[in-house]
Amino acid sequence: MTSSISGTRLLPPSTTKTGIVIRKRSAETKKRGVIA
Repeated sequence: MTSSISGTRLLPPSTTKTGIVIRKRSAETKKRGVIA
């Protein structure tokens, strides 16, 4: 998970839909981790 987050950070915010999807996934994983 950390590798994917760092990769998204390196990429520019203009990564279009892919960047948005990755951000949503990272947010969901964080929420799941907090709940678990």
